[in-house]
Amino acid sequence: MKINILGTEYTVDITPASEDPRLTDINDGYTDTTEKVCVIDDMSEAEKDICSKGDLKKYRKQVVRHELLHAFLFESGLDVNSWAGNEEMIDWFAIQFPKITKAFDEADCM
Repeated sequence: MKINILGTEYTVDITPASEDPRLTDINDGYTDTTEKVCVIDDMSEAEKDICSKGDLKKYRKQVVRHELLHAFLFESGLDVNSWAGNEEMIDWFAIQFPKITKAFDEADCM
């Protein structure tokens, strides 16, 4: 799918980990700003692992948000030598964004 990130078109590619060596046990997604692509593990292999997360669909959405945030920050000029490269910050935003959106909707401030 194509996503407009601050005027730049990115592709979000949901693919099996077995088809991309950059998707590993510790890397469920990545953003390549040179190719303008966010690649996300489709979690099909994780579904077979009894130790994987219980709700992989929900988790995959979180990974998509995480990678899109990397793209937004890069396109904003916040990438190298910046707080924007802090994975904990990106995860925080990716995890909390649905809650923030809900609160904004309830407050009718969008």
